[in-house]
Amino acid sequence: MTAATTQTRAGAEADLGEETPPPYRMTVEVYEKIVEAGVFGDTSPIFLWKGRLVLPMTKGPNHGYPLSALHAALFRLLPAGWHVRQEIPVKILDDSEPEPDLSVIRGALGDYKRRTPDAGDVALAVEVSVSSLHYDAGEKWAAYAEAAIPEYWIINIPKNRIDVFTAPSGPIEAPSYLQHKEYGPNDDVPVILDGREVGRISVREVLP
Repeated sequence: MTAATTQTRAGAEADLGEETPPPYRMTVEVYEKIVEAGVFGDTSPIFLWKGRLVLPMTKGPNHGYPLSALHAALFRLLPAGWHVRQEIPVKILDDSEPEPDLSVIRGALGDYKRRTPDAGDVALAVEVSVSSLHYDAGEKWAAYAEAAIPEYWIINIPKNRIDVFTAPSGPIEAPSYLQHKEYGPNDDVPVILDGREVGRISVREVLP
């Protein structure tokens, strides 16, 4: 078969209107059943995002310190009735169960022995951004806003600051956070739970 014949056949097949089969969009319910069945093993980093199974982005050396420093600061600061989690799944939408770098969750650890926290349990979600800023401040930012997570922090390593997003729109056509504040190395970030400030965290102590 000549090259010309191959091209002609390809063009003819395109004219038939054939389409690529649509991908299967997995729900959180199906995903959790697969996880419970042990299909991915106990140490798999896979999580569900927008109906797809994805792998987390690679985390470099500038990621570990801010994550650990903020975890320690929040642990000291949180009052009774709240706890902080690190890289633990949170069910935010019907098709998304990400693992925020940090999340502040209502209740005690024991309250979640048999269930995954959902968006209504989350007061704060935090992502440390070194090379993933376009994703954390884009698709993930919109998903957290859609899920009405009250507050979302990006530890913005390239800009040497913490970006704080509040007033989520909830599930609208183009979800977003309506308020954005930037906190630099000389600032303290307020920690708000149920509309009440419970303390402040020094940005300088968190940045690498």
